[in-house]
Amino acid sequence: MELFERKWNDFLKEDIDFDKVGEATRDPQKSKEIYKLLLDMFPKQKELIKYHYEEDSFAELKRFLHDIEKYQLEGPSKTSNFKIDPEVKKERDRKYNQYVRGEIDTYFRKDPKDPRDVNIENYPAVLLDDNNEVIDGNHRAYIAQLQKKPLMAYKIVSKTNNHPNVEKIKSILGLNTL
Repeated sequence: MELFERKWNDFLKEDIDFDKVGEATRDPQKSKEIYKLLLDMFPKQKELIKYHYEEDSFAELKRFLHDIEKYQLEGPSKTSNFKIDPEVKKERDRKYNQYVRGEIDTYFRKDPKDPRDVNIENYPAVLLDDNNEVIDGNHRAYIAQLQKKPLMAYKIVSKTNNHPNVEKIKSILGLNTL
């Protein structure tokens, strides 16, 4: 019973920590500070960081930020070695087929182009995890698979991050520092 209680408390603490990350990244001033610190840490990934800062207040990077001391960003690099979650692929199939049948007007959220006609190699890079699973950019990854073409990708890799900004970001997020 004691082991269960310890695990339950750890689970609750992590949930509270993710709430803190969400609150901090939705705060415009804190989000801007995190953005600047990330740019300093990962200058080669500026395009990715800028996108996630401007488009979604780092929503897709919450887990990365939560455990930033355990991760590095790599890329971008061209790859065909990526995986789409089976449930997500099923949803992409459904949406793509709806578009082809004329049941919906757009396939991409902000791009009215026909997905059958796009050159996916000209689209923004996707984000992959350590297992090459798509974290962000499933629409683009799906089209790349249909076209049997590679695409540009950034990758979050499990690698100790000792950059001085790690502690600053953890502090902004309200998480215990290293």
